[in-house]
Amino acid sequence: MSILEAIVKRAMSARGWIAVPEARLQHVPHERHLRQVFAAYRIDCVLDVGAGLGQFRDLLRNGVGYSGAILSFESARESFNAMEQRAGLDDAWRVFPTALGSETRFVGSERRRVCRLDEVFLDATSGLRCRRVFLRFGAPGCDLEVLKGAGQVLQAVSAIQAGLSPGARASQAEPDYLTCMRTLNELGYEVSGMFPVRHDYALRATEMDCVMVRHGDKEKGR
Repeated sequence: MSILEAIVKRAMSARGWIAVPEARLQHVPHERHLRQVFAAYRIDCVLDVGAGLGQFRDLLRNGVGYSGAILSFESARESFNAMEQRAGLDDAWRVFPTALGSETRFVGSERRRVCRLDEVFLDATSGLRCRRVFLRFGAPGCDLEVLKGAGQVLQAVSAIQAGLSPGARASQAEPDYLTCMRTLNELGYEVSGMFPVRHDYALRATEMDCVMVRHGDKEKGR
């Protein structure tokens, strides 16, 4: 940020305005909501499953203002390598070359590793205070296999973000959005906010980020 941009931003903030580049404008409601969720539930650790190049980490750092621990899991080799280089500049960001699922195994011609979350959680969070976790699914859907492999770790997960697809699914393996929401409801999570990502020609939402919270965690003051 240039000196001029900083001056303009401070001047606008003093009057209750915000300066946002047009390209980021659609992300503002989502970022503000996440800021509220992180504050209300005192989130101290983020698990980013299917992290890609670390885009969600960037949103948290630059848009939400979250400075705590982020653990990113990505099994695609090129994406992981690119993310690993960037993680060297962020001491609170740990990256792991693995996917998460319902059982530990190796898949595909590249022998990509898949692990259960409850088997890697303690080692991945070593030295960190991860009592109030935010779980984010990077791939479309809520990834029921990850939830099956979470075990007792879910007790520490106060909020979840899933990418839901009300329209056609990318594959038959992807659970439909109603199944995702029903599954998360049964686990004690309720909708906190929905944010459209893509629309079709008729402006129907074809993809949206759904943030869900377990309100009992806030009431208990966890």
